[in-house]
Amino acid sequence: FEVVSSAHGVHFAPDHARAAAELARVCRPGGRLGITVWRSGGAGDEFAEMVGRYQPPASDAGRGSFGEPEYATRMLGEAFELEFIPEVWMQTGASGEEIWNLVTGSVPQLKLLVESLGG
Repeated sequence: FEVVSSAHGVHFAPDHARAAAELARVCRPGGRLGITVWRSGGAGDEFAEMVGRYQPPASDAGRGSFGEPEYATRMLGEAFELEFIPEVWMQTGASGEEIWNLVTGSVPQLKLLVESLGG
């Protein structure tokens, strides 16, 4: 592919090295990779901590984040020329219920967590 993208997906892969190798494999040399991830030290950490209270930790808990330049460079730097653009994303919606339905229907970890809680 000429362009490969992952919007808040690749960082949930159980094996980051394998996921990075697959991104490099499917993207042609000189192609473009675009990923969005939560950076460490922010709301992503708070989210992971909250979800972790209700489900077992990932098998590789404590691993790095694709949002950390040093880690991402180690994982992807041989295959891609990396540029980091830190931004803040704010989820908006017409109501709290609309946002709840969006994230619990589209964020895999929350979807599974809500389903596991039943009713």
